[in-house]
Amino acid sequence: ATGKMSSSGQRHFYLETQTTYARPAADGLVVSTSCQVFDWAQQTLSTTLKIPASKIVVENVRVGGAYGGKAMYYAPVCVAACVAALRTKCPVLVQIDRSSDFLSLGGRCPYEATWSTEFDETGKITQLSQDVLENAGYNEKGAQTATSINCYDIPNAHLNCKNVITNTPVNCWMRAPGDFEGAIIMEASMEQVARLVDLDPVLVQEKNMAAGMQFVWRALKDQVCYDTTLAQVKQFNAENRYRKRGIYCMGSRYKMSPSNWKEKCWVRVHADGSVELEHTGIEVGQGLDTKAVQACAMEFQRLAPNFSMQDVQVVQPKSTSSFTWSGITGTYGSCTSEAVVSAVLDACKKLSQELEAYRRPSWHSLVEAACDAGLDLRQCGETSISAAAQYDLFNAGCAQVEIDVLTGETEVLAFDIVYDCGKSLNPAVDVGQIEGCIVQALGFSLLEEETRSAVDGRMVNCGTWDYKVPSGFDIPVRLNVTLLPAGDKLAP
Repeated sequence: ATGKMSSSGQRHFYLETQTTYARPAADGLVVSTSCQVFDWAQQTLSTTLKIPASKIVVENVRVGGAYGGKAMYYAPVCVAACVAALRTKCPVLVQIDRSSDFLSLGGRCPYEATWSTEFDETGKITQLSQDVLENAGYNEKGAQTATSINCYDIPNAHLNCKNVITNTPVNCWMRAPGDFEGAIIMEASMEQVARLVDLDPVLVQEKNMAAGMQFVWRALKDQVCYDTTLAQVKQFNAENRYRKRGIYCMGSRYKMSPSNWKEKCWVRVHADGSVELEHTGIEVGQGLDTKAVQACAMEFQRLAPNFSMQDVQVVQPKSTSSFTWSGITGTYGSCTSEAVVSAVLDACKKLSQELEAYRRPSWHSLVEAACDAGLDLRQCGETSISAAAQYDLFNAGCAQVEIDVLTGETEVLAFDIVYDCGKSLNPAVDVGQIEGCIVQALGFSLLEEETRSAVDGRMVNCGTWDYKVPSGFDIPVRLNVTLLPAGDKLAP
């Protein structure tokens, strides 16, 4: 069988558009910018402005949403603000509006995909060939690799992705770049095979599923009572002419390599027992600071059970004046929280070893005794994750949807997802992130579409009036997220 599909791309639609506030300092610049990678920003400004990096301080408190769009796209706005600040010798704020953001910057790469499959009567795929043509924009740096077999075990799979240069803004990372598109392309192939062999897609998926996916898949089917729900869907469709329902399950595999990330932190304990925590991760709304504080509290509670998260203060703003950011991994790729927590635990464990000899019933009395003995209660920590600590994240989702066949009106009645994230440090934060991913994926699938001029490639629907992201009535009526318990009982 052969098939094809295409996508016009997707915009990041971060809450805060690209923003920089630059102000001249005594002999350099202090730059507050919505950037995911401080080292890149400092080096870019140093090279462009011909100023030593030591005279440029890059800082921010938090970034108002990113999804990968502020890893590189901070640069045009950041450099423009700094040039103006140096020229006028006055503070300069540059924040582009939504239309300018859409017109001048790219997003998730548009693509055209074709595939061919060979399979038997049970739906087992014996050969797969994928060819994807991806629009990188005007520079090859916007290229991704949008091919994948996702969570399936497909023998003789040949995946080929080529990128083309066009007269459109350069595209860039956006939430699981390449993996997301590849998973959708693979799933379209899987659904096509199921239709051709006239089987429920679930049966075909299970025939081709990788071994690591089985556990979450079974948990999802149990959670949604799949067989019963499928029978109800068929009964509804038999009884209704103009409204129809559908149910579909899909798995996902995302490879994690946290050992490739490097983060640093400082932990300082003051005489009154308060703790100052400074780390190199950028808060972009993913709850990074909350997890770092929790890790600190978890370690110190081993010494003093009455230690509280309220005793910890995260230093703001994050700044290149505090660390040598060279070699620090930017905040992207879903591994930063894990890497920062590792660095925090490293610093806190060093302090705990120093404080062990001064154990007291309470944290404050313990710190007081250590300070009286002349201890300098501060430690630096670095990410320490074994190179062997690479793993796959498996999850599975099930959507139940109702459509009006006359108008095309669509309602997502329910979405269930089972997620195997190991031992969650903060389930509330992680569930929120998963819910956000689901809604963003629904926007890609049902609502968001880039329309470009055939004359000059300009984006035509460059604002909220024409480019639609999910609203309150577009999210699932029922949204259930389940985090599987960690398999390793000894996990930290």
